[in-house]
Amino acid sequence: MPNEYLLFVGTYTESPPTHIEGIHSFRFNGENGQLTPLSTTSGIENPSYLAIDPHHRRLYAVSEVGDLERSALYAYEIDIATGNLTFLNKQSTHGTSSCYVSLDQQARNALVANYGAADQSVVMLPINMGGYLAPASSTHRHSWQFPGAKANRQEAPHAHSILVDKTNQYALACDLGTNQVLIYQLDAENSQLIPNADNAIDLPPGSGPRHLIYHPSLSIVYVINELNATLSVLSFEHITGKLTDIQAISAIPDDSTTLGSCSDIHILPSGKFLYAGSRGNNSIGCYAVDEQTGYLNLVKHQSTNGKTPRNFMIDPTGRYLLVANQDSANIVVFAIDTKTGYLHETGIEVNCPTPVCLKMMSL
Repeated sequence: MPNEYLLFVGTYTESPPTHIEGIHSFRFNGENGQLTPLSTTSGIENPSYLAIDPHHRRLYAVSEVGDLERSALYAYEIDIATGNLTFLNKQSTHGTSSCYVSLDQQARNALVANYGAADQSVVMLPINMGGYLAPASSTHRHSWQFPGAKANRQEAPHAHSILVDKTNQYALACDLGTNQVLIYQLDAENSQLIPNADNAIDLPPGSGPRHLIYHPSLSIVYVINELNATLSVLSFEHITGKLTDIQAISAIPDDSTTLGSCSDIHILPSGKFLYAGSRGNNSIGCYAVDEQTGYLNLVKHQSTNGKTPRNFMIDPTGRYLLVANQDSANIVVFAIDTKTGYLHETGIEVNCPTPVCLKMMSL
């Protein structure tokens, strides 16, 4: 169906004073930005991060809990007509507070970041025929270099995300605790992550790297740093996997009275504009991307019309940006001016309890 999409929303089900259902689905109209509620999926605790396979058949969700025995990655079959999810199976993530999942480019493996200090790690789980998950095949714990500059948050390693590059050769992991972006060579065929420690990069003290995104055409990686509210621009050498820090820029307004708590980062499919979220300031920053160097220049900051924008996404057409405001329980749709990068209010929003992750697929 042209210009029709399914949006899946991960939530925190343990949200006092009520307990809510886990994964919500909506139909998204790519012509006018309208969202229509479809279904909810229960039976999973705190599905705080989601991934959809490139064939749009299956969805994977981490269960972010503090109990090692219950911490797991769940696999579901997607019904594109209804947005319903059918449970396939689950596997242990071998860590606590699993906060991120992504897939390799061929959807042969799932990669998970476990934030919990006691059991922090990055983990690979093979995906078998039919989308079923196999037990973890590769697990790596990050080294201890503490205390960090932010002693209350960098008292231990805290793996926060892991994402494969477009060549399917490397997986880059942000660790908020060690203050590093770590590099793994990816052996997708044998479902192994191979540490490339020589090329791991230390970011400025107290940065707290959280999420990253690859430029669609340049050899550039962008990192949003949660603790010092900055964006790091890194050059990425695909032959060796080496990262080099080439620019740092504020992720929040100059007149902000708080560093905030930076959250998410995305770039337009064209590569012309990048967007960065700040929970402390309830804003999304827009940055123009230099087409030659990849350097960033601030365009403007936009209110998210809600509280605590933990996650946001750009729709596949590059025309809309959707924000998940966790503490105001709303998803807000903005129109993107692809010439200026500006976000324009559409007046479209839907209620959704504790939305913390947005993932979209075409029908």
